[in-house]
Amino acid sequence: MPLTTASVFENEFDVCVVGAGPAGLACALDCHDAGLKTLLLEAGGERPVPGDPDVLAAEIAHPAFHDPTSITAAQALGGSTHWWGGRSVPFDPADLAPGRLDRIAADFHRLHERLYGFSSPERPLETIALRVSVRGKRPELRLSRPSAASEDPPRRGSRRAWLPERGESAEVPVLDADAMLPGHRFPGPALVEGANTTVIVPEAYDLTVDASSSFVLHRKGVEETA
Repeated sequence: MPLTTASVFENEFDVCVVGAGPAGLACALDCHDAGLKTLLLEAGGERPVPGDPDVLAAEIAHPAFHDPTSITAAQALGGSTHWWGGRSVPFDPADLAPGRLDRIAADFHRLHERLYGFSSPERPLETIALRVSVRGKRPELRLSRPSAASEDPPRRGSRRAWLPERGESAEVPVLDADAMLPGHRFPGPALVEGANTTVIVPEAYDLTVDASSSFVLHRKGVEETA
């Protein structure tokens, strides 16, 4: 649905949806996808501002179960989704010194005002998570895994599978992906089955397990280059 100008009101529509918040957008898109000529009206612009004064003046019957309307209503394309998500304020090392909580709160509300156009300093802050970045030198990480004693990989049995090259189904080996090690090889066709993966080895390809325990397929007769 394209954005448009006031001249659109000269046309007729099947459906008019008022409010481009989450519910309004979902409703308008469903109507549009159903083939209805749909008009979506939104009072806000691209940048969100706190919602309509009548909404902001609403009395919340159970404050313990509902946030203030100043952070749950917004006029903009997308509506209250602009308020969704966390608000993060970067800390200066001095902010973590004892007795600096008031400074942290003031910085948070100031940044919130700059980003979202309003703040609620009368509301207590709640720390959801703290993230710490650390820089340092660590020993080189070396990953190792035992190599296969032979090229023949362990099998789980066999079952019929469709082979496009032949245009028919046939009995093919089923390899145990969870027990395969670097150095294992097997010619296609085959199936490789594990706890969280299934790999199909076409008839025109061979399978190898590389040093990182990844399954590598290469066309028969073509030397591996990696």
